[in-house]
Amino acid sequence: FNHAIKDYYDSEHKYGSATTENLSSIVSNAAGTNMSWFFNQWIYGNGSPNYEIAYDCEPTDTGDYRLVYLIQQTQSTGTYFKMPIRTRFVTTAGPVDTVIWNEGAAQVYVMHFADSVTNVIFDADEWILRTVTTKPLGLTIVTGSLPSAYNTVPYSEKLDAIAGVPPYHWTFLGGDLPFGMTFQGDTVGVISGTPTFPADYFFTIRCEDSNIPPAISQRSFSITVEEAPIG
Repeated sequence: FNHAIKDYYDSEHKYGSATTENLSSIVSNAAGTNMSWFFNQWIYGNGSPNYEIAYDCEPTDTGDYRLVYLIQQTQSTGTYFKMPIRTRFVTTAGPVDTVIWNEGAAQVYVMHFADSVTNVIFDADEWILRTVTTKPLGLTIVTGSLPSAYNTVPYSEKLDAIAGVPPYHWTFLGGDLPFGMTFQGDTVGVISGTPTFPADYFFTIRCEDSNIPPAISQRSFSITVEEAPIG
C-alpha cells in the first residue's frame, strides 16, 4: 500500500488531476497483479460484506486435529466480496495467525492443527468494513473438489461430513456421474467404478444426519475424466 501511494504521488499526475482508473492501474503495478477486482467491489460496487462463520474441531485417527471452518456471505445484493481475511486460530498451544482467501456465498475450509482449536477470531485486526456473526456449525459436507479420474482406471472416493448426529445418510440428487461409475448411498457415501468416457461430469449429493428431524447438507460436485497417461 505504501509503495503504491508513493508511486501515485510521484506519477505523471503529480500537481495535476487523476481518475480512479489511474489509481487502480498504479496500485496494480505496485502489487504485481491486477487489482481491478478490489476497486470494482469497494469503489464502484454497493454495500460491504456481511459474514456468518461457524467451525468445529475434532481429533483425527493420526493424532492431530481437524478444523472445519465455514464462511458464508449473506449479501442481499447477490454480489459477493473477494477478500483476504486475516484469521487467528486460538489453539491449546497458543494462537496461529494466517490469511484466508474468501469469495462467494459459502466456502468450507478444512485445516489440520497439531493442537485443538478452541476459538476462531475472524478478521483479527478489524481491517475489513464488515459485519460478522458466529453460529454453531451444523451438518456440513466437508469434501471439497473431487480428484480427476482417468479413462479405464479404477476410481474410488468417499465423501465426508462433520457435525450433526452420525451416522450420516447419503443420497444422489441428480446430474451425471461418469460412465462406468456409481454412487453408493445410504451410510456408505462412496463414488467408485471404472470410467469409460473422458468428459466433465456434474452432479449434486445430499447428506442427512440421524437426528429427528434430520439436518441436511448438500453440495454440487464435478469430476473430470481424462485420458489415461501412456505408460
